[in-house]
Amino acid sequence: MSIKVHWYDDDQTIIQYEFVGEWVWEEFEARYEDTLVMMYSVRHKVDFILDFRHNESFPDGFLDRLIEAAEYNHPNMGIALYVGVPEVMKAVGEMLEMLYPHLVDTYPFEYAATVAEAEATLTRHRSEWA
Repeated sequence: MSIKVHWYDDDQTIIQYEFVGEWVWEEFEARYEDTLVMMYSVRHKVDFILDFRHNESFPDGFLDRLIEAAEYNHPNMGIALYVGVPEVMKAVGEMLEMLYPHLVDTYPFEYAATVAEAEATLTRHRSEWA
């Protein structure tokens, strides 16, 4: 399995995706269904850590799927931290923010180099929101 999804913390406030090697959309869709079950099982905001450090490639249509995901706003959706994303993908993300500014409201995201940095960013955001 090239995509793993699990609760990152015991309080079930963070879902972690781990992308390893090559993966296909059918696998992502199955893991996304798991994610929805997880999100509906709690009544609080859920943040995401999406770890791409061991990802080998992005399947065709990645940007279109990212936009679709951003347009769907699950009631429990928090912030998404993308870990280990190549610089070119960060540039594409910045371009999407400029072209579709409303998406940032429904799907806030940031980048981190490591999972530890992503966790620290989430901790900082949570203290600001409290």
